[in-house]
Amino acid sequence: MTFGDMAPSVNGPVFDALTRGDLDEMLMVVNITDCPPVDRHFLLLGIVRKSYQARHKRSHCRDIALEYSKLHLLEWPRLWRPLLASSAIGEPGDEDYMPPEEELPDVPTFKLRAKLLMEDRSYKGAIAVIVEASNYPFPNYVQDDLKKLLDKIRVALG
Repeated sequence: MTFGDMAPSVNGPVFDALTRGDLDEMLMVVNITDCPPVDRHFLLLGIVRKSYQARHKRSHCRDIALEYSKLHLLEWPRLWRPLLASSAIGEPGDEDYMPPEEELPDVPTFKLRAKLLMEDRSYKGAIAVIVEASNYPFPNYVQDDLKKLLDKIRVALG
């Protein structure tokens, strides 16, 4: 698997599909991996979000959410640093340069995958997703949400 330039694109089939937000269109381009990592992240996140939201209306969407949340988390180790770096504004040395953020934005894939696994009573899998998320520089509110999910698992396990 290869990824294109680090910066997000402003054109191309992956960018076009993710900005339109159409699940079917996003699924048609998901095999295009030679794209900027930030575009890849948002494409996979878009697929997970859209399919998770539609899972009660379209039963196959639950399977899509499970499949692509797994793929997103498998690719995540290669995606998170470019995502963090993309928060920089300008170039170093420019007078208006702002360095990248120190924390990642919320990435709902972790929570959504954990919730799907909890619905399947796959509590060990859900715990593994939550533990994995704790290895990344997410803001406190994201970590707090994940801890709440962990508490729900503990209650479910008795």
